[in-house]
Amino acid sequence: MKKIMTILATAMVALMLVGCAKFGDVQTSGTKWKKTFILDGTKASVGDNQYSRGFSALSSSKKCSEIETTITLPIGDDNIFEASGKRSVIGLAFDVHITTVQGKDYYDFVLVGVKPSDGEFYVEKYERISKDELKEDMITIDSAINGATEDNASGPSFTSLDGKSSGQNFVTSKKVNITTTAESKSFTISVTQTSKGVYVVKNGETTLGTYDRHDDLSSEETSAGKAYGQVFTYGNAPKGTKIKAVFESDKNKTVGLFADEEEW
Repeated sequence: MKKIMTILATAMVALMLVGCAKFGDVQTSGTKWKKTFILDGTKASVGDNQYSRGFSALSSSKKCSEIETTITLPIGDDNIFEASGKRSVIGLAFDVHITTVQGKDYYDFVLVGVKPSDGEFYVEKYERISKDELKEDMITIDSAINGATEDNASGPSFTSLDGKSSGQNFVTSKKVNITTTAESKSFTISVTQTSKGVYVVKNGETTLGTYDRHDDLSSEETSAGKAYGQVFTYGNAPKGTKIKAVFESDKNKTVGLFADEEEW
């Protein structure tokens, strides 16, 4: 469900730099400005109560501070958004970066996940996730990884940033505004910074959540007065579902996101 902590494999990709732009059971095509992302949870390899998960880099480096992207999903055989009561998820992971505690590297990041079947969403921060605990098969029954618990002060942790309670009990009816036609579903997600390290996640003009990266930022983690990290697309396909989505990013509203052919 919402504690889909296998997103943590995003951090592993972040270490592999440009040479490994995707991870998990995912197919991609196109450029970073217009990337097609496909996950298939209908394959025989996905068992009961399992999820196929995948990630694909949008920013080749860690130097992405703001982004706006429109996610479009075709309706029909290319997508099955819900099966056996379980719903697929599509979204972004941003501000992926490394923290070091007692000489050991951990990963922090924020995930924006949207359920295209009805627009329910979550915005969650993940902290202190060990590289050693990341799964590589990306077909898993895990609802959490590495023993992550909510707001854990010392160990692996996830924290809700969207004003909703954990699990299935929502304290607000706010949903992502999805434009639906006979051919597709689409919605836009933006991540901006009001000041260095203070992120705001929006769907159009509606704020979905905020994130204050309150830790000390090194000069290598800042540029032009803003924090930056790596950005990935994310998908989660429970058994019986399929996701095909096109992520089209606005170059004029994105800072630090570069096309595939550019050098680093």
